Amino acid sequence: MIAKRLKKCASVKQPNASIETARSNVTAPCFAGRFAPTPSGDLHIGSLVAAVASAVHMRSLQGEHRLRIDDIDPPRIVAGSESRIVDAVSYFGIPVDEPVIKQSGRLASYQDALKSLASANRVFACYCTRRELDRGVNCVANCRQTRLDQTKPIRDTLSELRDKAAIRLDTTGVSGFIVDDVIQKAITVDDASSLGHPVIWRKDGLVSYLLATSVDDSDGISHVVRGADLWPGTAAQQIVTQLLDRPVPQWLHVPCAVDEHEQKLGKQTRAPSIHNADALTLLQQVWQFLGQQPFACGSLEAFWDLCPELWCVTAVPTITTQRID
Repeated sequence: MIAKRLKKCASVKQPNASIETARSNVTAPCFAGRFAPTPSGDLHIGSLVAAVASAVHMRSLQGEHRLRIDDIDPPRIVAGSESRIVDAVSYFGIPVDEPVIKQSGRLASYQDALKSLASANRVFACYCTRRELDRGVNCVANCRQTRLDQTKPIRDTLSELRDKAAIRLDTTGVSGFIVDDVIQKAITVDDASSLGHPVIWRKDGLVSYLLATSVDDSDGISHVVRGADLWPGTAAQQIVTQLLDRPVPQWLHVPCAVDEHEQKLGKQTRAPSIHNADALTLLQQVWQFLGQQPFACGSLEAFWDLCPELWCVTAVPTITTQRID
């Protein structure tokens, strides 16, 4: 059985040439992935799906698996949730290498990235209000000429723009690339301006999720395994990564768990916490949700010992959402 599954898995789609070239610049170990929850509440079943898929895939490649806390948005942070997330990861036995990484401690890296984009003439200050944009104001026509003053330290620029303007990425002229994924159908981008001009630094002075994640996912991370709800935005992340001349990771987007009403099971839909669940039972349920054949094991240790050998990424459903009971 195991031999057959390993043979089937040998047909896994390989990274494209650009990804292989980029990966050659990643320092040892050769492969590394991450689980990156936001500390805005307890982990739920959708979080566990992403965590299990990421951890198992990296262990199947004999790579490292890291835990990153995406805490760059203070208004969304719930007190105590970070420690509860770390405890839950341990409770489910999810393998983690290296100390926990916190985005809040990497602000200097994000500012350096913004400076690089400004030096490449790829960002502009947008003074449009949300109401104006909702009315169809052409932000690019009004704001695209407002480039950042490269003679000033980037911190001074951010201080001056805070509460006045967001900083957007100018995607004009970026074209002709493919966003490839091991599981989902590839996205072809003929003209990146069709994706809009995403916010790189927020008007309230906070770094955007897009920039922070682009920087962190290209810092020694070779594989990004996460929920398919983030797949549509991956093109923008790849653009930012490439404009920063950083290595593009291999993308793997697994189906999002939804309820009987096709609602994503997440914090916004108040999905129940899994912190007090029967860990082994829930892990086996997630394992089958990911299209894997069930196997007998009597402990968490046995589950995590066996699943990397049994993992078959080609068996993961190639759909973006899937009901889980």
